[in-house]
Amino acid sequence: MFTYHEHVDKMNVERLERVSESLAARGVTLRWDETAADDAGVDGRVSVEFDGRRAEFPYESKSQLRPSTIPVLRSAPGSGAVIVSSHITTTVGQLLRDRGLHYADAAGNTFLTAPGLHIEIEGKRPKADRRPHQSGSLFTPAALPVILAILTEPKLAAAPLREIQDQTSVSIGTVFKVREVLRRRGIDDPLTESSGSGVRDRWRQLFEGWVAAYIERAPKTAVRFRSDLSPRQLKQALAGVDGTLSGEAAASVKGFDIRPASLDLYYRGKLGPIVKDLRLRRDPAGPVSVRSPIWAETMDAPTDRNRPNRLAPAPVIYADIAALNDPRADSLLKELRTHDSTLRPFFLG
Repeated sequence: MFTYHEHVDKMNVERLERVSESLAARGVTLRWDETAADDAGVDGRVSVEFDGRRAEFPYESKSQLRPSTIPVLRSAPGSGAVIVSSHITTTVGQLLRDRGLHYADAAGNTFLTAPGLHIEIEGKRPKADRRPHQSGSLFTPAALPVILAILTEPKLAAAPLREIQDQTSVSIGTVFKVREVLRRRGIDDPLTESSGSGVRDRWRQLFEGWVAAYIERAPKTAVRFRSDLSPRQLKQALAGVDGTLSGEAAASVKGFDIRPASLDLYYRGKLGPIVKDLRLRRDPAGPVSVRSPIWAETMDAPTDRNRPNRLAPAPVIYADIAALNDPRADSLLKELRTHDSTLRPFFLG
């Protein structure tokens, strides 16, 4: 049973229906109410009835979940929200439990607890999905720079191809292919404050999908270090480095309340000078990450201070913080969703 607005994505409705059907076969009744959606990450509320007991939970629906996707969830850790997806593996399920979240998928894998109610089902495999899929992938390594440019400047969704390419290092053919896939998925109008809910939902899904893909890619391209400098000395040394800040360091420069414990630095030159200036030593588990950017230098944002450092595009800063997979970063991500002028439009109602 559903109560939902007309703008709700058809694929999402089908996902919820499959979850309901799977659990109905086990005596569990689910009733979804999408009208209870809010800006805090809740897509609606679900009523659960089993063995004469009833409980109600907020829920968030995702097309797919991987370990890298967990930090991108909008539901607050400990909120008890139900994360709904087509398939949730045992590994992902445990990560959700560790964050104080419930889950349910279309295969029947479920973890729901409330006073007098406990439903726990594991190890169910998803049924083959024979529905036709949209062709084209949005999240290949070549496509990521194109999507980043469009997410950073949504007006580029309707701009000439050359204008998009100027913000990337990919071919015009790649730009064309990516935008064609976006159009087929209904992302052909720029995101604005006045965009309808359906348009906004599609843009948010694009943003979250890009962040998850970027998080998966980042470890393959980063070189990790530790510094012999104290945090204060490192901060002072950075002022003389012509690099691009991201992650916690960038959020701190932007004025958010965070004392950085890690440093994400993007650098377009050779590593030798920066290793020397920052007194870096190779360390696979080190807190300093250095890698080359996938975007054009024109997309860097200047800092408000008299220093050569620049800031990475807002989606990159968000992804690098989410990649920490650290509960202390969750509140910072929420602040970014609420107050960062570039990110906020993706998370409005």
